[in-house]
Amino acid sequence: MRLFVFLIILCLSGVFSPVMAQKKMPKDAGTLPSGVNRQPATNNPMRRNAPVFPESKKPVDSAALAAASAPIIQAAPAFEQLDSAFISATGRNLIIIRQNNLEGIANDTGKIILAPAYDRVSFFNNKDSSCTRWEGILKVQKGGAVGLIHYNGKPITVLDYQDISLLPASCSGTHPASMVAKVKQLGKFGLINGKGEVLIRPSYDDVLMLADEQGKATNPEIVLVRRQNKYGMMELRNGQVLKTEFERIEFLQHLEKEVKGKTEKELLLRLKINDKYSFLNISSKFQSEPEWDELLAFGSGWAAVRKGDKWGFINEEGKNKISCQYEATLGFRQGGAPVRKNGKWGIINADKKEVFALQADQMEFLVQPESKRRHSDYVLSLVKIERNGKTGVIDTQGRPIIPCEYDSLEYVPRTGGFKVTKDGKEQFVALPDAPAKK
Repeated sequence: MRLFVFLIILCLSGVFSPVMAQKKMPKDAGTLPSGVNRQPATNNPMRRNAPVFPESKKPVDSAALAAASAPIIQAAPAFEQLDSAFISATGRNLIIIRQNNLEGIANDTGKIILAPAYDRVSFFNNKDSSCTRWEGILKVQKGGAVGLIHYNGKPITVLDYQDISLLPASCSGTHPASMVAKVKQLGKFGLINGKGEVLIRPSYDDVLMLADEQGKATNPEIVLVRRQNKYGMMELRNGQVLKTEFERIEFLQHLEKEVKGKTEKELLLRLKINDKYSFLNISSKFQSEPEWDELLAFGSGWAAVRKGDKWGFINEEGKNKISCQYEATLGFRQGGAPVRKNGKWGIINADKKEVFALQADQMEFLVQPESKRRHSDYVLSLVKIERNGKTGVIDTQGRPIIPCEYDSLEYVPRTGGFKVTKDGKEQFVALPDAPAKK
């Protein structure tokens, strides 16, 4: 009985209360430091591991407490958008961005493709919609060094050039070999391909891509190099080269030929060395001897050449066919050539015969060669003539088309005829049908 009373007295006096408290607490509750109260339990997952705070006389700010317990999210840096272009391969816009005076690229979703690390970034094709083969290629510059990168951020070239320039004619090329760019290193120029591979080591005073009369890449594609005012060349598809020894290398023409029922084109270049001209057929690799003072394009298998002040004609093998005896010529077209001798114009054929006597005061083709694609062979064969103050039209076979009786005559293609004047009156004359072939 005495023991029972003694235990009751001890409990009432608080001797066993800490022990009882510990038994009631969860095992993982731990011990709080002095002066800190445990926060009430909560079901908020953001608050389960919330920090505890010392006792304070001020009420607890629940908003501040929630902010302090939330995970830290870093705000996206602000970029300045400098330029953009649509990239068809991705279906998205590519954006040039700038931050802290450095430039990079991102897409229109805000994804950073290339972190700002360059002094300058630009679209290599200058956003020219006609130059799609260079679409999505960017030129980057850092500390005076230039390179090319792909729209996905992958480098194409090393960042090691003074400059990389677009060759406009390369935009019109269709063969992979024609996708080339000019590079500058140590003050000299060379050539790389679209993969960044060096085709011509930077060692020349200039590098340029040969263009035809329409400013497009030739077929096959030709690159010219210049060193000390002498030119050489490299054919990009097969690697055919000419040494750097020519004073000029120029596009002469794309010569069309019928081969087994198909039209094929051969590329001809005009070369000048030691002040004399020759021609090179890139397709057949035939090169004539340099012996003429001037050389015109071929027509009907013949090319006009000049020696001294007289003109004659050669064939595609470079052989003289009509001796240099004429004062001027317009060249062969549709089987005949207007020529001038003793101040009078006439027309000769490939057999050296005069199909129109040397009696006209002036001759000129009705349409020019660069307009060839817009006119029929018949129209291309027409020659406007002037004689004794009157004008008319004949063809290169010497046959009359419009009588030589008008004071003035102007061909108007959209009307299919001529605006002429006679005795002070203006009238319209339709173009007759082509004469029947003999």
